[in-house]
Amino acid sequence: LWHAVCHFIVSARAPGATPAPTVRIAEGIDMPLVALGTGEYQEDKAMHAVFQAISLGYRAIDTAHQYGNQVAVGEGVRAALANTSLNLTRKDLFVITKVEGGLTANETAVHLAEDVARLGIGPKLDLVLLHYPKARPPLSLTETIAEQWGAISEFVVEGRARAAGVSQFCDAAFVALDSSGATTRPIVNQVGWHVGQGPDPQGVQSTALARNDLTVMAFSPLDEANANILHGEPYTTIASSHSSTPAQVALRWLAQRRIPLAVAATSPQYQLDNLDIFGFELSAAEMERIDHATQPSGCPFWPGSVCWQMSGCNHTCCDVNPTFCPPSLPPCLQV
Repeated sequence: LWHAVCHFIVSARAPGATPAPTVRIAEGIDMPLVALGTGEYQEDKAMHAVFQAISLGYRAIDTAHQYGNQVAVGEGVRAALANTSLNLTRKDLFVITKVEGGLTANETAVHLAEDVARLGIGPKLDLVLLHYPKARPPLSLTETIAEQWGAISEFVVEGRARAAGVSQFCDAAFVALDSSGATTRPIVNQVGWHVGQGPDPQGVQSTALARNDLTVMAFSPLDEANANILHGEPYTTIASSHSSTPAQVALRWLAQRRIPLAVAATSPQYQLDNLDIFGFELSAAEMERIDHATQPSGCPFWPGSVCWQMSGCNHTCCDVNPTFCPPSLPPCLQV
């Protein structure tokens, strides 16, 4: 049955479902501008979503140790590579994984090794990220980040990953990372970024430009299918001018800024729509109009995180996704 489904997906592939353009994130390393986000999917659902996405033209997959789905993600990647109709090799795909913050150097190394084993797609990953900054008492935030980044740097130096980066890092977290003395520099900062937050939320883009070798990547670029994006202004009006959807306009706004993005979807149509954002261009006036939009509101950092606390963001986990609200935070209805 699985082989029949695979055959159907490949046969039904829409004309023009071509891979996304890439952005150069480091010397010799190009990352697709659109990746499939997998944080919401487990087991068969994750495997099918990954295989389907690759079949439809996706060439980047985003996962994490904490998602608990790396085995299934790896199965989806291997199924795509094994399908002769797709004619792909491992080098055609860009796989991102993340190791959570708040670990010791040894724990970080163990988790990275587990990631490689769970994914089962070869000994070398494309990009590993330190998922978020977090202190591990009795170590301070600076000491914890330094330990973790040292382990990640060693992982890269050993040739087990092509590059490394971070997720949800603010200026203070970068100061702590830079104090580690590790030779490897982060080349990606993955943050929550969508229309309504403006072109430089909490200064993350300014920080990247100042560092010169850092690319900002957006996760949740549709803010969990926020109604303000799907049915609100200015996105609906702009979409009608381009025979596109409001969601495509929101994604195009980021991609046109050369901001790579990871967007989740399991529906074949939605996966195609999310990838099909390179056949039109937003005008300068449309880009500026979206730049000044204030809905949906949001923050690049997860509620309750260190950088969220430092930045003065006022959104809650309920604003992001109630089902993802960490147990350490008050229930959404009480926030």
